[in-house]
Amino acid sequence: MADPAQMQQWVLARTGLVVGLVASTAGDLGRLALDAILALLTLFFFYRHGRELVPQIHGAARRLAGGGVDTVVYTLGETVRAVMYGTLSTALTQALLLTLGAWIVGLGSPVLLGAVTGLLALTPIGPPLVYVPAAAWLLLQGRFVAGLVLLGWGILVVSMVDNVIKSWFLSGAARIPFLLGFFGVLGGLLAFGPIGLFVGPVAIALLLTLWRDWTALR
Repeated sequence: MADPAQMQQWVLARTGLVVGLVASTAGDLGRLALDAILALLTLFFFYRHGRELVPQIHGAARRLAGGGVDTVVYTLGETVRAVMYGTLSTALTQALLLTLGAWIVGLGSPVLLGAVTGLLALTPIGPPLVYVPAAAWLLLQGRFVAGLVLLGWGILVVSMVDNVIKSWFLSGAARIPFLLGFFGVLGGLLAFGPIGLFVGPVAIALLLTLWRDWTALR
């Protein structure tokens, strides 16, 4: 028979691990939520005061750097537009893909799951909040193949299409090579969180524009 004191220590140790994991996860989710709120607030005020702010920034930049700054400002504007269009297109695509995956594995209400995915795709956490619990529910029901298929579909297709679509928009509208756009989006998100979705591509666009201007003068 096990010693009650040892049993108590074992339970306390395991409970501490679970509590620590829950606290860590909650902290990560809280930071992501805060980053998302800050990003949305930043976008809101930029859109609200953009017509007044952009000409002022443009004028100040021209006084500091001369007329050559016009190309940079234009490129940065196209980059931000490309990121916005890419984000909306990604949300729609991910919603359709998850709807298809949920329908294939036989989940109920695939359209509802797709709609929720589309909304969450506009946040930094995104579709995993839908397909991970759905796959876990299938596994708990004993539908192992369906659960693994949905999880693999979510990770390899639904989540990965995010960077591909945004990079494609950047390569078209902002004339950023696809690979550079891909690393700009991914690196920005990893380094700065949600706001990095804009910071990464804008930094790449700025450096690429300066490089093209410098090489053209040689």
